[in-house]
Amino acid sequence: MIGLNYGDIAIKSTLPKNVVFYSASVIAFVLGLGLPKSFSLLYICTGMLLIDFFFTNDQKVSLSIRCIISILLLAGICHAYMQVVNKVWMPWQSYLPEILAIIVLPASCLFIGLRLVRLLSSDELSYVIFFYILGSLSYSVISVLISHVPWWNFEQVFYHVLRVPWGESIFMSTRAVEQRAFFAIALTPVLLIKNKARNLNTKILKSIVTFMVALGLYVRYSTASNIGYAVLYLSLIPLIVNACHYRLLKWGITCLYLLIPFAAFFSKKVCDERFSLQGTFLKNMLAAPWGGRSLSFAYKSCIEGEKLTFGSSTAASTFTPHSALLDIYNDSGMIPFILFSIATLLILDKIVKIFLKIKMTAQPTIHFYLRWSLLSVFIVQYLAQPLLYTDQLMFNISFAFAGIAISE
Repeated sequence: MIGLNYGDIAIKSTLPKNVVFYSASVIAFVLGLGLPKSFSLLYICTGMLLIDFFFTNDQKVSLSIRCIISILLLAGICHAYMQVVNKVWMPWQSYLPEILAIIVLPASCLFIGLRLVRLLSSDELSYVIFFYILGSLSYSVISVLISHVPWWNFEQVFYHVLRVPWGESIFMSTRAVEQRAFFAIALTPVLLIKNKARNLNTKILKSIVTFMVALGLYVRYSTASNIGYAVLYLSLIPLIVNACHYRLLKWGITCLYLLIPFAAFFSKKVCDERFSLQGTFLKNMLAAPWGGRSLSFAYKSCIEGEKLTFGSSTAASTFTPHSALLDIYNDSGMIPFILFSIATLLILDKIVKIFLKIKMTAQPTIHFYLRWSLLSVFIVQYLAQPLLYTDQLMFNISFAFAGIAISE
């Protein structure tokens, strides 16, 4: 269980334990950095872990996990097929990397997460996750720093695009870069929990995390990101629940905390066009059941009286519904959307049950909060960001995290 198991899992493996840990840490950091050809690392990892899987005595995979992997594979095949049929990926030969990625990587990354739990302890997995967060934060901070004009203009805010240090494009959407810093922001609970250990390593780690949170908040400021606050809000929920030992007061404080977003929206102190966009998208979904990016409609702006337009035309305000699953529907229609939704709900059901079980049976530890932080980021990404198209790497990494969370 997360936060309860500190020892090594006694599973015979063909891979040396130290090699797995150090390799996983380096790969996690590189994936966080988003270096060119990072997708290749996921294929290589899958191949190595599959070999280890077939040559070890531990080949037990539950029926429910097999079902989820099968659904993900089928969803990827349907999505790729509809993209070709709708002529979104045409000529299809030019989109072979995208086709291969959407078919193979979601299921492969889930398998990677499941397998790593068999090979590494909770402590080691926490370090691997930490290195991924460090790499992601480094990418976003570097992007902000090299975008400053002049370089010492640290008060500059970027609303639309940022210069990025590597990749196919010199400039990338600000929203695609900011989300990498959210992982650091979500580490805030790690700083606030009471830790009985007072050794040097603990102090150094807390100092590093403090610096990372500060940098994450700076990226949030530099990108004027409202959903960065949403990540912080979700990440603090376990701390709020643990704020008081008296049950009645505890649930009272928790309910008040959960009502904060509703109070903010109903008071009109907070406005986000995503709600109007996604609500109108859901109302119009049946007009384009097979995707093809053919939906077009008007939706409300946060500016009184202004109307915005969704669609694929150059005059449209946006071409994406800013949601990973709705992006899939917009591109390839209802079948891939339903399949990915089923897989996501099955995974989320398992993860939430595990978190609740730990919360009810033991005092959460740093391992628990670290994994809850990642869950907070991915929930916001799925609901509020066009994750599939601004950062396909993060979309796939979310399945690796899911594999870790549901099997620890």
